[in-house]
Amino acid sequence: KIQSKVVFLHALLMCGADWNSRLVLLREFIRLQYHRYRGGKDVEFSCAIRAHGRCARIHFTGSMSELHTLVDIFRHESYKPKHDHVERLFSGSIKTLLDLGANIGLASAWFALTYPGVSIDAYEPNPRVFRLLQKNLSQFPNVRVFEKALAQKEGTVAFNQSEHTLASSVFAAGESNAIQVPATTLDSAIEIIGGSVDLIKIDIEGSEFEVLQGSQNLARVRAIIGEAHTGQSGHTQEELNQTLSTFN
Repeated sequence: KIQSKVVFLHALLMCGADWNSRLVLLREFIRLQYHRYRGGKDVEFSCAIRAHGRCARIHFTGSMSELHTLVDIFRHESYKPKHDHVERLFSGSIKTLLDLGANIGLASAWFALTYPGVSIDAYEPNPRVFRLLQKNLSQFPNVRVFEKALAQKEGTVAFNQSEHTLASSVFAAGESNAIQVPATTLDSAIEIIGGSVDLIKIDIEGSEFEVLQGSQNLARVRAIIGEAHTGQSGHTQEELNQTLSTFN
């Protein structure tokens, strides 16, 4: 257990763009360890992070889950297209990206730093983190943010705003309160970004099945990468595979 914490801490510190940022990340790691055992509230902070020789300043709500997400995306490159056919598809360049479930924007920031010039539309319905999403992505000229959920139809949806922001969802979550948020469809998002999209990054806490099933324009998408929360949605992996069976 101690060894895994040391390995994680080393990966976390390597996300920092300079020594000052690494010290900030170390401070927050120590604070959150104390927080875990003695209690306390999340405290917002910011630091500079680096990907592929380029830097950005990122504002965090101050949770341990965000630090784990930072390591996953910036050190482990969990959203990097790794399959051979996808790499050949893009030939090292991604021009358009939809970030569905952007949270504070870590994935969008990684893509913007890794693929300079990429146009990104980032969607996040949670008002608790949307202001940080705006801050984090305003430094990239080709990135737009939308305070909307993804759903099967335009309008509003009930959204469960969790104390743990990464767990917020249209599905019930522990220690959450339900609010109404604006919603849009995947087809609308595709049209807004230009009618076609190179890559969709999707992490919308169980809504993936309905959103993908409701799209008539998956043929306009070159690749999809992300997470499927089948347990929350009540749908199986097989059902999701069937939904994507016509997507090549």
